[in-house]
Amino acid sequence: LKICRALISKADILIFDDPFVGLDARTIKQVEQVIFDFCKKYNKGLCIISSKPAKLNFDNIYCLKDGVLA
Repeated sequence: LKICRALISKADILIFDDPFVGLDARTIKQVEQVIFDFCKKYNKGLCIISSKPAKLNFDNIYCLKDGVLA
């Protein structure tokens, strides 16, 4: 539900905090694709915060270590 609310918001940048928790790998890929397609179509920025970035399929992944971009 939170993902849906974010997608219909008028924000220029969408920020998601661990939106894929509790989802299986197949569902994660489907939800990722919906989010990516939406952001591309409506020219939105996207920031996804995740405790497991290795499971995500992004072009760019940035990590923080001790509060510093690593």
